[in-house]
Parts: sequence; structure tokens; C-alpha cells
Amino acid sequence: MTAHWQDDLLSYAEIGKSFTNLVQSIEGSKVISVEAGFGHGTTFFRKAWASQLRAADEVVIEIDAQQSDHSGEPVVTFLGALLAALPEQEKGALQQITARGTRVAKAAGRALVGVVARQASEAIFELAAEATGQRVNADEAIEKALKETVLELGDRMTKFGEQLVRTQLVAEHVRQNELPAQIAAIQSALTEGSAHKRIVVLIDELDRCHPDYAIALLEAMKLVFDRPGFVFVLMVNVEYLENVAHHRFGTGKNSATEKAGGSKRIGESYLEKFVDLRLKLQPTPEAIGAATAELVRRLKVEIPFGPGEAFTVEAAANLAARIAPESDLSFRQIKRVVDRVELVARCYRQRPIDLPLLVYLAFVEARMARAASKLSFPDPC
Repeated sequence: MTAHWQDDLLSYAEIGKSFTNLVQSIEGSKVISVEAGFGHGTTFFRKAWASQLRAADEVVIEIDAQQSDHSGEPVVTFLGALLAALPEQEKGALQQITARGTRVAKAAGRALVGVVARQASEAIFELAAEATGQRVNADEAIEKALKETVLELGDRMTKFGEQLVRTQLVAEHVRQNELPAQIAAIQSALTEGSAHKRIVVLIDELDRCHPDYAIALLEAMKLVFDRPGFVFVLMVNVEYLENVAHHRFGTGKNSATEKAGGSKRIGESYLEKFVDLRLKLQPTPEAIGAATAELVRRLKVEIPFGPGEAFTVEAAANLAARIAPESDLSFRQIKRVVDRVELVARCYRQRPIDLPLLVYLAFVEARMARAASKLSFPDPC
């Protein structure tokens, strides 16, 4: 096992190797989803795989979306992560880009995600003017477009409406001119000396973000950073994102399923708007069994319940290896089961402990709790 995959209990190293080969074959831009349920080790996989990719001379940017959720500015999240990855010697040369980049990102980002509040609109206007280093009304193209809109709408165009139109025009100007130039400069600095200009952006914890931020981040990724050399990898729970889009946009029909007489949620088609390749991160039953057995083998029992082999730690590990794959539990939940067994073993060190029985009962209790959580009761009204 290489250093990148230390503690790889679920045998993800081979999957990481195949995914690395895939990334290195990509030319242009791509968005890849690595899909797994909650608790199946996506964060471990992301960190280990990022290390492996870097060892293969890939430029890798890791983004924990949950940590950036509070900012509310997905464009700033992306630009900030790119700027933070610059070598120290490059940061001085690109200091101007750093300072202006954040301002431009804030100016464009808020309008790009559909800001309509007056206060936010005015803030965008001011930031855009500051970021571009000139007054917005000095841009002839923006003013021309604004005048055409005002003439078309006539008296229906209020002062507030005019401000919103101007804001959107400024955002488009920034997106089409300012941001591409800055992103290209940062990309060139990050990939200097590389045989390719590829940057791999790994995005994790998207399914732990506020729904509006998760959607805004996906849209900013596609709208602003869809350019040659960027490979985005989303570590996601697809069911969660489908539900987010479903609640955000409602339900709808898909043309392919309509012909088949069926329907599907708009959330699935919504995700497919952004993703080019969909991959699965699913441990095999054998890997789950082996990983669980390894966890149990780490337990210590001071006084076994009896002298026979049936009461040994190894017997408990073998039992766990058979039970775990059939438990319908995520690996995170399995680890919690083993942690509970360990807690009992620690608390009652001076008493005889039947470890295999404890393991069995802990899994039974966990399965019963999981089944109970899935029960739905009719509305008494």
C-alpha cells in the first residue's frame, strides 16, 4: 500500500488509480461526479486521491464546500482556492490580480446568482465600479444596452428596475471580460512548467451545504469556470442533490421518460446539466467485511468470557466480517457500532466479556434503529 492510501480499509486504492488514469486522459474541460451515499468514505477518498494525483504531477485544488458556505459567494470560493494554491514566489507578481480578483468576483457573483434586493444591487454596482477601476457608465457598450432596454420598456422602467438592469449588464461585462483574463493568468501561473495546463478541482461536502449555496456553486462552476484545462470532480450524494433541485425547482417531465410513459424528477436532469461523466464510489461487500473485521481486531478485552476460541477477538472479527455486508449500514455507521462495542469493553475491563455476542447484539440494535427510522406513520387526521 502506498503512502497515499494509508488506512485504506475499503480498498479504494485501485479505484483511485483508475480515476487518475481517467483524469490524465482528459483534454479540454470536464465535470465528473464521484457518487456515493453518506458515510461511505468520500472525504477519505478525496484526500488520498488528491495526494495520488499530486504525485502524478497534477495540479490539484481541494474545496470543502461546507467550509465556504458561509461566504455566499461561490465565485469567490473558486478564485480564493486558486489564488491560495499559487507558489509564494508567484503571489507577489499576481498581487494585483489577487486584490482585484476578489472584488470582481463579489461584483459578478452576486448578480450571477440572481440577486434582486435593492441593497445588494447597489453594493454590486459599487463593487463592480471599484473592481474595473472606472465608473460603470463610462462603458459605452453597457450604456448602449441600458438605453435600448429603457426605450423598449418606456414608462414601465422604474429607477429601481434600471438599476437592476445595469447590475446585470455589469455582471455580464465582468464575466465575459474581467474574470476570464484573471482566471487565465492564475491558471498559467499554477501550471507553469507543466506538460499540460490542467487543473483538477476536487469539491467535497457539497451535500452538506445550504441548498441555495449548493445550487449557486454548481451554476458558478459551469458559468464562470467552464474553460479548457479545468477538470472539476464533485464528491456527491446524488439523492441529496436531486432532492435539493426538486424542492428548489419543483417537478417536471423529462422528454426521454415522457416517451416511455414515465416521469422523473427535475433534480436528476438538473444535475446532468453540469456533469459530463458519472462515476460510482461503492465498496464491495468483501471490502466492507474485511474493513469491519480489521476494526474489531483492534479491540482489547482484558478478560474473555471463556477460555475457548469462540470467545476470542478473532472470533468476533470473523463474525463481524459476515454480518457487516448484510447490515444495510454505511461504513460510518458500522464504525459507530464497533465504537459502541469498544465503549462497553473499556467500561467493564474487570469483568468477563463475550466479545462476539456484544458485536452481534450491537449490529442487531443498529439494524433495528435504522429500520425504525424508515417507518412512516399515517396522519391520524
